[in-house]
Amino acid sequence: MSQGPEDRTPAGTFDAAEPNVVAPPLTPQIEHVVVLLLENRSFDNMLGDLYPDLVKEGRYRGLRRDEKIPLNPRNPELGSVQVFQGPADWWNSVTPYPNPGELFEDMTEQIFGDETEPNMSGFAWNYSQQPGAPSEPGGPLVFPVPANIMQYYSEESVPWTYYLARQYAVCDSWFASGPVQTLANRVFAHCGTPGLIPGTNCARVDNPDFFRGIVIPPFEPPVREKTVYSASAPSRSSVYLLRSSR
Repeated sequence: MSQGPEDRTPAGTFDAAEPNVVAPPLTPQIEHVVVLLLENRSFDNMLGDLYPDLVKEGRYRGLRRDEKIPLNPRNPELGSVQVFQGPADWWNSVTPYPNPGELFEDMTEQIFGDETEPNMSGFAWNYSQQPGAPSEPGGPLVFPVPANIMQYYSEESVPWTYYLARQYAVCDSWFASGPVQTLANRVFAHCGTPGLIPGTNCARVDNPDFFRGIVIPPFEPPVREKTVYSASAPSRSSVYLLRSSR
C-alpha cells in the first residue's frame, strides 16, 4: 500500500491477541464487486507520480523522477534513458507508439535484460527491436523511439485515474499474475489459472495459446461497433465507440 518497508504497522493499535476486527462486518452491505482490468500500462506509467512527497519519505513505491535504464544492457557505452513526464496532449496518450512487445519472450527480455536475475534493465533494449507500425491506415511506418518507453503520465493527462486513485487505497506492490499477455492474466485474475493448451501439459501464456486446438465457427456478432473521431478542441481528440443492435 502507501507505506514503505520501514513502516508496515497498521494505522491503529494492533495486538495479535486482540484482532482489530471491524464490527459489524461489512459483508452484508456489499452488493456488487466491480473488477476493472486495464492493460498495456505499468503502475509507474499511470500512477508513479501520484504521491511524489511520499516517495521521498519511502512510503510510496512511485517514481523518484531520476530512474534510468541502459539503451542496451550488453553495451553500456551506448548510454541510458531516463523517466520523463509527457505533455498533456493527444500524442502522449498513445505513447509509446508502436506498442511495446507483449509476448512472454519480450517480457523476459524486458525484466531480465542480459542477466539471469531480474533487474528491469531491458525495456528500452527490447522496445528498440519492435517492428514499426503505421500512424494511420496506409500511412508511413513509425518506428520505436527507445526513450519513449520511459514516459509517465501527469495528473493533467489522466485526471480521472488520479482522482479515483485518491479516493481508494492504492496498492503499490501488486503485480500481474505473470509476465504474459492480456488473456492469460485476465483469466488468471478470475480463475486462479490460465488453463492448459488443449492436448498439452503447457500453460497458456500468450494470447494465441487460447485459440490453439479450438475450432471457432464463423458467426455474425449481435453488436456492430463503429469508431467515430472528434477533434473539436485544439490538440485534443476523442474516440467514441458506438454500439447498435442489429
